[in-house]
Amino acid sequence: MNGFGIIGLLICLGCAVVTYQGLKYDSYLQRYKFQVGAILNLRQYGRLLSAGFLHVGWLHFGFNMLVLYNFAFGLEGFLGAGRFAGLYLLSLVGGNLLALYLHRRQLSYSAVGASGAVAGVVFACIALLPGAELTVFGLLTLPSWAYGLLYVLISIYGIRAKDTGVGHAAHLGGAITGLVVAAAIEPWVVQANYVTILLALLPTAAFLALVMWRPEVLAGARIFSQERGLYTLDDRSNIAKRQRQEEMNQLLDKISARGVDSLSKRERERLARLSEWWQDVEA
Repeated sequence: MNGFGIIGLLICLGCAVVTYQGLKYDSYLQRYKFQVGAILNLRQYGRLLSAGFLHVGWLHFGFNMLVLYNFAFGLEGFLGAGRFAGLYLLSLVGGNLLALYLHRRQLSYSAVGASGAVAGVVFACIALLPGAELTVFGLLTLPSWAYGLLYVLISIYGIRAKDTGVGHAAHLGGAITGLVVAAAIEPWVVQANYVTILLALLPTAAFLALVMWRPEVLAGARIFSQERGLYTLDDRSNIAKRQRQEEMNQLLDKISARGVDSLSKRERERLARLSEWWQDVEA
């Protein structure tokens, strides 16, 4: 089932062009990458989509495209070009929405990558084509469900590891979105392939439930622990101060790039409050 259909090929070419631009021009990367503060405070919702075409390097790009190559052709042939494109884009946005929720208290958190969309393709393939097998690097042949399970475990490890700029959290959101979209397109798959779907979905659901219950499991994200009382009042004050500084810098960057008229009424009011706060801090 290896190969690209027309949509898979267009996705690969699009990612290559956008990744090249992002690697060549840092301003381009900064403008279009996924960043919590820019999305939540500046309402730059387009980043939920644009970040999925950027990558931190050619190795990152190559890995995502290799996974897509292993799954895209069979799934695109099964769904058709239009439905495959819709599933890919919905998985991309769904993955980034989960990342936005998990990292909502880290305004400076940023990531890039087609991970969410690719995970959606992988898990849709598991649901719709459970008997499919794929060969990794021409050496190891795995059933699609085993590949998906391995993909989830690597993603969970990546979320808890140090920040690499890779959107590991988007993997899980994309995987869930891909399964939901596949079930919506072909409802029979839930009943026919429920064992395979559960094998792939349970680790994801279990980890997300753990995160909801104990947010501090996200290692390296100090801010997730403040509600559990693990830090002093000074720690909490410093975290809040850093968040406000980041928010103010983002608003000022927007003015620098597009002028003061580019700010909405809400953003101007927020900037005025932040400016007053900063003057009090500096006094």
